[in-house]
Amino acid sequence: MQSTYGARQGDGIGDLSVLYEFERLAEASGIPAAINRGAHYYTNVDMPLEPARKGMITTAFPEDFILPMPISVRWPPRA
Repeated sequence: MQSTYGARQGDGIGDLSVLYEFERLAEASGIPAAINRGAHYYTNVDMPLEPARKGMITTAFPEDFILPMPISVRWPPRA
């Protein structure tokens, strides 16, 4: 599973605490998993800007590709 170097428990730190909780849930599931905490990821978003201004956004995925997205679930649910 992909996480981030700064994942930790805490309030008001956004995705860092969400990813930390997700890591703990993955570990508690009993399913063997590797948690990769990358220190830095860079995405060059400048390249597609000019084509986007002209109405074209290119992607490496085929047109019919379905990308599953996880949903945020708090477990156990709060009462």
